Amino acid sequence: MHDPLIRGSRLAGATLTLIAATACSRSEIPMLGSAAEPPVGTAGSGGDPRVGQAAGRDARGAAGGGRDDRASAGGSSGAGAKSSEGGWGGQAGAPAPPSSSGGAISGRAGASHGGASWSDGGAAGGSSGGDAGSGGTTATAGASGDAGSSGAVAVGGSSGDAGSSAAVAAGGSSGDAGSGGVVGQSGTGGSLPGEPCENDPELLRIDAVSLGFAHACALMSNSGVRCWGTNGVGTLGDGTHEHRSTLPDSDVITGVQAMALGSDFSCVLMRTGGVRCWGSNAVGQLGDGTGLDRDTPPSRDVLTGVRSLSAAFQSVCAVTTEGAVRCWGKNTMGQLGPGKEVIETPSDALLTGVESVAVGPNHSCALMQSGGIRCWGNGAYGELGNGTTDSDPSPPDVDVVTGAQDVSVGMLYSCALLAGGGVRCWGANWYGQLGRGIVSFIEDSVPNSDALTDVRSIASGCDHTCALTRDDGVRCWGNNESGQLGDGTITHRASPPSTDALGDVRAIATGCYTTCAVTNTGGLRCWGNNEYGLLGNGVELPISRLTPPTTNVITAVQAVSAGGTHVCALTEQGTVRCWGDNAVGQLGDGTTTQRSAPSGDVLDHVRRVATGGNHTCAVTLEGGLRCWGYNHYGQLGDGTTDNRATPPDSDVLAWVSDVAAGSVLTCALMASGGVRCWGDGQLLPPDSDQLGGVAAVTVGTGHCCALMDAGGVRCWGDNDYGQLGNGTTSKAPEPPTSDILTGVRAIAAGHGHSCALMDGGGIRCWGNNDHGQLGDGTTTQALVPPLADVFDDAVAIAVGQSHTCAITSRQGLRCWGDNQSGQLGDGTTLDRWLPPETDILTGVEAVTAGLDFTCALLATGAVRCWGSNYDGQLGNGVARYSTTAMHVPGTCE
Repeated sequence: MHDPLIRGSRLAGATLTLIAATACSRSEIPMLGSAAEPPVGTAGSGGDPRVGQAAGRDARGAAGGGRDDRASAGGSSGAGAKSSEGGWGGQAGAPAPPSSSGGAISGRAGASHGGASWSDGGAAGGSSGGDAGSGGTTATAGASGDAGSSGAVAVGGSSGDAGSSAAVAAGGSSGDAGSGGVVGQSGTGGSLPGEPCENDPELLRIDAVSLGFAHACALMSNSGVRCWGTNGVGTLGDGTHEHRSTLPDSDVITGVQAMALGSDFSCVLMRTGGVRCWGSNAVGQLGDGTGLDRDTPPSRDVLTGVRSLSAAFQSVCAVTTEGAVRCWGKNTMGQLGPGKEVIETPSDALLTGVESVAVGPNHSCALMQSGGIRCWGNGAYGELGNGTTDSDPSPPDVDVVTGAQDVSVGMLYSCALLAGGGVRCWGANWYGQLGRGIVSFIEDSVPNSDALTDVRSIASGCDHTCALTRDDGVRCWGNNESGQLGDGTITHRASPPSTDALGDVRAIATGCYTTCAVTNTGGLRCWGNNEYGLLGNGVELPISRLTPPTTNVITAVQAVSAGGTHVCALTEQGTVRCWGDNAVGQLGDGTTTQRSAPSGDVLDHVRRVATGGNHTCAVTLEGGLRCWGYNHYGQLGDGTTDNRATPPDSDVLAWVSDVAAGSVLTCALMASGGVRCWGDGQLLPPDSDQLGGVAAVTVGTGHCCALMDAGGVRCWGDNDYGQLGNGTTSKAPEPPTSDILTGVRAIAAGHGHSCALMDGGGIRCWGNNDHGQLGDGTTTQALVPPLADVFDDAVAIAVGQSHTCAITSRQGLRCWGDNQSGQLGDGTTLDRWLPPETDILTGVEAVTAGLDFTCALLATGAVRCWGSNYDGQLGNGVARYSTTAMHVPGTCE
């Protein structure tokens, strides 16, 4: 259960090797310091109050090696900015050329295995390396590039200049494996903050996001588009009409430079300058003249020679490379110019000399190449800014604003971003969306003073406005009924706030009641209304989020460990971040407040992390051991029974290679190959080894199992269900002198059952079987390991309280046993007494099982969790269980 998930990197031509959940393994790696010091390997695992962990003796199996059992390497890559675009519409600019800088990954290679290096995107490759099981030290280089039609404005909501000065940071991924002879804990992989995520064969990150009314699309760094949210008319472009609440795994179209979303359709601007749209076509919004809906992107352009694009509700306008505005779709308010109420194909030039255009539901505004702004369409609320409430479908001949660099339109109002960074808005103001400090019905003239200064991008929703400051902060005002302002309240604001709702942002987008931001590291964070899963957090309920999430702090995950009801992630930089239950301080953040999203760093310079039932342990790069959380049984090893809400400043044990944590016990695997355990009334680690010649150790609720160097298994401790496998139900306080099973590659201990992964890929389990967790088709307990395998194609195992999971040689994941909380991930809550014949998830690199939930680390670097979530352990910000795998927002995809 508490087995850490570890992500590795695959070398060309290498066999894919997967790792399992918690591992307590030993590797032959010199310690930092003198060569004479004992070796320290990778650390392992964790346990839950009633769950155990997996451990293995080589870089495969439970303790196994990322995607290869050799050390892998990484480099860094830089990329130029891509076009980005905002909520209601937005213009696309030409992308900047990529820039690059290289970064090396340094570290110690595991055992005798070497590393490889690579580069991507024209960037300089880093040198290889890899610290077995730790990720080593990494250096990442982020590149930035400015792109845009005007070259001055960043992403925007409505008009959101789609490619303007959006800086993109990118870097290389790192990975290393440990494998050292018989023992090896494998290594990591994943991307660092500032690096792209890995999605073989390309490195991916999110470059831009665009919001429609109830769907969203992300522009990936490979110029591909991925969409989620409502899909009743094929809005997502995936060929189905099924809603999605998470970012999908594959692109629906590639070669894209910018996006523009309406209420029920999506449009993209291709890198060739062509426009393609899909979804509803009820009022000609696809521009193809057919009136037929499309659930996939077309293969032909409806317009060519385009440099920017904007869409809102059911209307679209494009600016050609010659500076002409051409529009199509719904035109009932004259927002597309004089003429028919439905324009089914791109119109003739409506206005020339245009830099960019912003389309709203009832009116439109153009930013002229001269810096002026002109608006047309509905004017009943003063949104045209001409001092009247008259409507006019024809663009005026005079500017209402001069010296502007961007324009954004909302439902019934407009905003200008001036060249100096000031924001000025006009039109309807009943929620304070104009930012003037008052609430009023109509403001029909452009104000003389700025509502906010030092702004580089603006975005307008239905009735709220967001600004991206020059310091990369997000500030929003206006309507806040769904928490779209991100200030933790549902109180409307008539003035811009004085503090940022979110920092380190390079692009923003606004929907009607939702706001999204793309961080400088390429992570995506959304808040506000969640209708149809618009926030992308795996939940399709209209549950609002009142503050920006912090989940993309784990884009740099290299390992994850699930405890009883909490989870901790080890980042590529060697820091620990945790979420879930925190009643006894097990998250280490100094509080006892439950967290449904990852905390900030609670400890650094860490090589491995292990979660127990209600406590957490970490092995530092120097081989020191530190534990925090619940300590009633002395499991923290500090000589007391006092709980700790923060990691201690000093080690409780040195020369530690690995650690395994259970409910009442903690065991350390020493660099010498010895095992030392404490807890259950013993308050300090023993001074000498209790067992030698050990390759790995795993801890369940109250029992321990050791995997010997020669492949034998020995267990001791509690034995109420026969989990020791010695043919009795009697407790054994000391490690036995003989093996209960041989030919074993990895082991995993749960609450009342234990499992072994055999050298041939078979699985054998013994002990409690009340939910079919042994996988033998019965609910009869077994006091000794069986003679036959229940599964024959496993490369990794994980054990929860009463369920078992295995990763197949083809990267598939299958789970069986208890399923009352959906922890098997098969979409039901029905127990399984046999391993299933089909995978619940593919592309899986590692798995970890908690008390009644499960998490998987995919080869792409994505983390997905399912099962119980009442303590926030699924990390998605919503306390609701799930019977299928849910993407943890912000992790690589």
